[in-house]
Amino acid sequence: MQNADWIKLFRQLPPEYHNQIVLVLQNRTEICMETLFRVEPTHLIVRGRLGGTTDGGLLFIVPFNELTTVYLNKEVKESEVDQLFGPPKTPSRLISPSRQAVKTVMADPAAAPASPVGSAAPAAAPAAVPAFGRAPDTTTVARNNLLERLRAARQAAMPQNNCLKCD
Repeated sequence: MQNADWIKLFRQLPPEYHNQIVLVLQNRTEICMETLFRVEPTHLIVRGRLGGTTDGGLLFIVPFNELTTVYLNKEVKESEVDQLFGPPKTPSRLISPSRQAVKTVMADPAAAPASPVGSAAPAAAPAAVPAFGRAPDTTTVARNNLLERLRAARQAAMPQNNCLKCD
């Protein structure tokens, strides 16, 4: 993403979400934001803490070119996403056709296709969502994040063999 894209994103997020934002840097460092002070043309100035620590209130100056991911550390409903970013301008190609049809019918019940009464033909099964189009559930994501942090902590806690006589 370009700096202008990051700036637009941070200005779009309401202040009540700021304390739930996690910034992920290129070196996989996570910064849990508490307060967003400034959005400058090249960087952010935030108060927060490093992920996995309890030391809060640290000041971070985060260059946009170091950011890889920004996520909200809470469960977000689809209606909240639409409220934050607006409805999608075009239907997502990752949404299954049956889910798109349900959205269309919910938005405009008159658009529902009429089913013939007494039809002997069975209704078509809804199209399956391809594996790559399915969003991972939150428990899987949380479990994988925890495992990654535990592995990193175990690796950091292992004693380093710096003894020349032992080699």
